[in-house]
Amino acid sequence: MSDMLRIGTSALLAYQRSLSTTSHNVANAGVEGYSRQRVGLSAQVAGSPFGSGVTVTGVERMTDVYANSRLVDDSSGLAASGRLADIAARVDRLMSDADTGMSGAISEFFAAAQDVAAEPNSLAAREVLLGSAESLTSRAGALSSALNRLDGEIDQRAASVVEEANDLIAQMARVNRDIAAGAGSVNDLRDERDRLTRQLSERIGIRTTLQDGDQLNVYTRDGHALLLGAQPGRLQMQSDPSDPSRQRLTVGGGNGSIPIAAPSGGELGGLFSARGQIIDPARDRLGALVGDLATAVNAAQAAGTDLDGAAGAPLFRLGALGAVPNAANTGGATLAASIAGDAPLPEGGFTLRYSGGAWQISSGGQGQSLSGSGSAADPLRIGGVAVTVSGTPAEGDRFRLRPGADALAGLQTSSIGARQIAAAGALAPTQDAANAGTLELRALETTDASNPGARAPAEIVFDDPNSYRIDGGALQTLGGDGRIDGPGWSLQLAGRAEAGDRIQLTPTGANSGDNAGASRLAALASMPLTASGSTPAGGYADLVASGGVVSRQAEASRDGFERLMAADEAAASAVSGVNLDEEAANLLRLQQAYQAASKVIAVADDLFQSLLAAVRR
Repeated sequence: MSDMLRIGTSALLAYQRSLSTTSHNVANAGVEGYSRQRVGLSAQVAGSPFGSGVTVTGVERMTDVYANSRLVDDSSGLAASGRLADIAARVDRLMSDADTGMSGAISEFFAAAQDVAAEPNSLAAREVLLGSAESLTSRAGALSSALNRLDGEIDQRAASVVEEANDLIAQMARVNRDIAAGAGSVNDLRDERDRLTRQLSERIGIRTTLQDGDQLNVYTRDGHALLLGAQPGRLQMQSDPSDPSRQRLTVGGGNGSIPIAAPSGGELGGLFSARGQIIDPARDRLGALVGDLATAVNAAQAAGTDLDGAAGAPLFRLGALGAVPNAANTGGATLAASIAGDAPLPEGGFTLRYSGGAWQISSGGQGQSLSGSGSAADPLRIGGVAVTVSGTPAEGDRFRLRPGADALAGLQTSSIGARQIAAAGALAPTQDAANAGTLELRALETTDASNPGARAPAEIVFDDPNSYRIDGGALQTLGGDGRIDGPGWSLQLAGRAEAGDRIQLTPTGANSGDNAGASRLAALASMPLTASGSTPAGGYADLVASGGVVSRQAEASRDGFERLMAADEAAASAVSGVNLDEEAANLLRLQQAYQAASKVIAVADDLFQSLLAAVRR
C-alpha cells in the first residue's frame, strides 16, 4: 500500500507540473518569440519490481536551433536590404524626376546655345542662355544639398541605431547573468535572449556562439566582440579620421575603440552600404560631370569673342577642391588641389598616401594614374586634378580628395551680362579675292586661348599647293588632312591651293554677327567630356541608369529576404509555436491523468484504512 501511495503521489505531482506547463503555454500563445514547453517524464526504475512511479526529468523548450539561426541571419539581411532599398529609391527618384533631376536642364542649356548660334546678335537669345545656365547650376545645387542631407541623415540614423543596439546588448548581458544564476524560468529567459538576439541582428550583422553550456557570446561578422557572457561591449559613432565631417562605427571605448570598417548586415550595414554604393558615387559622378561641363563651357567662352569685341568671360564658377588631411598625419605637409581643365575629373574620390619618399594613390581613383612631383611647376596630376604640396610630409601621411563632390558643391553661375556671351570666334578667316586655287575654309578653332597669337592678326601665304608660311615665317608643309596649326589656333582647309594664294586671319570686332563661338558651345552637347567618354546628357543618363540598377537590385534583395523570412518563421513556428487546439487536448488528457492519480491515492488510502480497521478488531 505504501508503494501504491508513493506511485500515486509521484503521478499526481508529475501531472500537476504538466498541467502548469500546458497552462503556461496557453497563457503565452500570443507572446512574440515564446517557445512552447513540455514536461519530460520518465519511469522510476529503482525500487519495487512492480513499479515505483514516475519522475519529472525537466521542462523541455521546444525549439529548432537551425531555424532560429536562419531567422537571425535573414532578419539581418532584410533590415540591411530594406534600408538600402529605401535610400536607393529616394536617390533614384531625386535624380530621374523631371522636377528635380538635371536631364532637362542640360538639354535646355544646349538648346539655348543652339538658338544663340542661329541668332548670334540676339540679346533675347543670349538672355535665355544665361537663364538656362542659372537653371543648370540651381538644379545641380539642389541635388548637392539633397545628397548632403541624405548623407547627414545616415550619420543621425546610425547614431540612433547604435544606441538601440547598445541597449539590446546590455539586456542580453543581464539575461546571460540571470540564466547562469538560475533566476526565474530559464526557458523563458532563453526565449527572451533569442528575441533580443534577433532584434540586435536587425541593427547590425552578428554571429553567436554558446560558451560554458548556456552563455551566449555575440560578435560582429568581422569578429569584434559585442557580448562575452555577462560582459557587454559598446558600439560608438566617432569622427572618421580620414574625413572629420563624417562618423564611423567603432566598438569599444576611448583609446581602445576599434573601427568597424564596413559593417555588414542589419540597419547599420544598410546605411553604410547606401553611403558607399549610392550617395557617394552619385555625388562624385554628378560633380565630375558638371565640373567637366563647366570647364568645357568656360573654355569655349575664353576661345570666343563677345558683342563688345572682348574675349569671353567664364560662364560658370567652380569652388576650390579640398584635400582633407587624415587626423593621424604626423608631417607638416598641406595639399592644395585645383581643376587643371585639360582632362576630365576623376569620377570618384581617392586617397593620396606618402610612402617611400613618393606619393601614391592608396584607395579609390580607379583607372587613374599619378604623375608629377607636387611642386608648383610640376604638380601631382590625377586626371583633371592638379595637386601642389607645401611643407614636408611624413611616412604614411594621407589626404582624402573628392574632386567631383567639391565641384558639385561649389558650382555657380558667373555674374556676366548677355553681351558677354562669346558667340563669335576669336579670329575671322577670309581668302584673298585674287586667289587662284579652289581652297575652302572649313573651320577655324582656338586651341589655346591663353596664347597671344590666338587673337592676333595673321596671314597665310602658299608657296605652292603643299607648302605655306605664316606671317612670312618658316616654310611649312600642308598635311594630307588639310590642317594648318598656328599660335593658339587651328585652321581646317579643303580643296587645292595655288602658289601665291593668301588667307587672312582678322581679330573679330564688336557686333560681328559671327556665330563660331556659339556653335562651338552648342557642339559640346555631342562631345565626350567625361572620364568615361560620355556626352553631358549621356553621362547623366548613365548615372541615372546605374542608380536605378542599384535600386532595383536592393528591392529584389529585400523581396528575397522577405520570402526567406516567411519560410524561416513558418519552420520555427512549426516546432516552437503554441497550437491552442493541441494544448486544449493536452489539458483534457492531463486532467484525466491527474484525476486518475488522485484516484490511485484515494484507493491506497481506502485500503490502508481497511487494514487499520482489521487490526483494531
